[in-house]
Amino acid sequence: MSPLRVTRPLVVIAASLAASIGLFALGAWGVGAWQVLTLGPSYAPITPTTALMFVALGAGLAVATWRPHSSGARAFGLWSARLVIAATLASVARTVLYPLPTTILWSSTIPMPPALEILGLLSPWTAAAMLMAAVAMLHVVGTEDGSSRMKNVAVLMSGG
Repeated sequence: MSPLRVTRPLVVIAASLAASIGLFALGAWGVGAWQVLTLGPSYAPITPTTALMFVALGAGLAVATWRPHSSGARAFGLWSARLVIAATLASVARTVLYPLPTTILWSSTIPMPPALEILGLLSPWTAAAMLMAAVAMLHVVGTEDGSSRMKNVAVLMSGG
């Protein structure tokens, strides 16, 4: 049995679980029960922006992995990676334009103007991880022949 035949279902399961965690978090925020998303009373919950990124990356990777030769599945995977990159860059721009003290990053109540709330709040580590995951997904899903352009982007993002 080839390694791809063994690993493909594992990737689909892991990606589906990541998307499910994101959906659960979005549902909890939707019904106002964000407390179930914390590790305790003094911890911040997963933000809706982060949850949306989990859904996008998880669903995109699951679909693109399950149907690797489908142009529609590949397009969905690329779309989801680009969505995460755009949301991450927008959140980073919001942080630069409206900086908050670092101590507030772990608080469940974060004061910000209503116009900026839709962008959510990403910690710098979450932003970096989401950006790298999305760029890696662009590389993996990119094209059937693994274009050198995507390889170069992945190398640049990894610092190598």
